[in-house]
Amino acid sequence: MRFWPKLLPLAALAFLLAACSPSTVITTNVDLLAFVSSEDLSGEQEVTDLENIELISESNAIDASAFGGDVIFEAVRDLSADASIELELSETDADEVTVELRLYVAPADGTLYAAENMRAEATAALGEGAPQVLDFNLATGTDDEFEELIQGGDFRIGMTLSIDFPDDVVPYAVVDYEVTAAQVGLSVRAGSLIGF
Repeated sequence: MRFWPKLLPLAALAFLLAACSPSTVITTNVDLLAFVSSEDLSGEQEVTDLENIELISESNAIDASAFGGDVIFEAVRDLSADASIELELSETDADEVTVELRLYVAPADGTLYAAENMRAEATAALGEGAPQVLDFNLATGTDDEFEELIQGGDFRIGMTLSIDFPDDVVPYAVVDYEVTAAQVGLSVRAGSLIGF
C-alpha cells in the first residue's frame, strides 16, 4: 500500500481538472526561496543613487519537476512573482525614498542579470527609521521569446533592489534587508492540460 501516497497528488489533479471547464486558469505556485542560499536573502549594504542590490546572487535552475512536470510547462501562458522584503533605511538625508524591485528570468545556462532578462518591475515608498515590510507583485509581459523560455522548463530567477533618492538630497543610505517571502506562479489553461 506504499504506492498510495505517491498517487494522491495525481488523483487530486485529475479530480480538479475533471471539475474545471476548458477555459479555467490554474496557477501552480513554488517557493522561490527553496532554490537559493539563505545567506543571499539578508544583509546590509551602503547604497548610492540607483545602485542595485542583488537579492539573489546565483539561484539554482528551476526545472519542470518543481512545478509538477513537463506537461505544466508546455501549457504555460503566464508567469508572475510575489515577494515580501523587510527593509530598514538609515544614515541618509532623505525622509523617504523610492524602492524598485526587478524580476529577472534567464535560461539556466545564461547570465541571470543581463539587461535583456529583466521581465518585470514594481515600486514602493520607504521611509527612514523603523523596519518596514514591503510587498511586491510582479506580473510579466508575454512575448514569444519569454513564453518559449518558460515552456522549455529550465530557467533561473533573480531579483534586484534599487533605491531612488529625491533630487534635493545626497544619494546615500545604509539599507538593511531581508527577503521574507518570494514565490513564482505559472498559470495554465485547464483545457490545454486535458487536450482541449
